[in-house]
Amino acid sequence: MRAICQEAIPLARPIVEKFVVLAHAAAVEIEQQEAKLFAEWQLAYSPSQLVTTLRTIGDQADSAFPRASTPR
Repeated sequence: MRAICQEAIPLARPIVEKFVVLAHAAAVEIEQQEAKLFAEWQLAYSPSQLVTTLRTIGDQADSAFPRASTPR
């Protein structure tokens, strides 16, 4: 099982990296849409839970990904 996990790291690393980029991009896009809507209604803007989660979920996935040569 550990050997299989070790072999999967090089395959999964690009997926995690792309996920990080996409999560951050989605957060920016949604935040811009929300801010625009709030501005139309002249309301003070505070990011939604979705934006807050998207800002952090990519980093959480990246930090959970093994970096060492030995599995966790």
